[in-house]
Amino acid sequence: MAKDIPEVLTSKFAPYVLMLLKENPGMSKSDVTNHDAGSVRTKFILLGKLIDEGFIRVDDASRQHNTMYLYLTPKGERAATLFGLIADTCAEGSSD
Repeated sequence: MAKDIPEVLTSKFAPYVLMLLKENPGMSKSDVTNHDAGSVRTKFILLGKLIDEGFIRVDDASRQHNTMYLYLTPKGERAATLFGLIADTCAEGSSD
């Protein structure tokens, strides 16, 4: 029986955002939304959902100019690792 995938992870930018934060912990929301192509608004909304769902945590203790730094939670780390494995598998191509 297939398990339900959280809806937030079905967004086309979810794997990208999680893998980006895995490689670059501590990025600001602006850094993430402006990194590479894609809708800034869509990524901004997605970040809020990923935070609400517990995949990303916000460190605003050392805020400077209202900057909020983003880090993956253990749940986010696992999801980013799995998305990375899927990306690696797809990059290998087919040997059939």
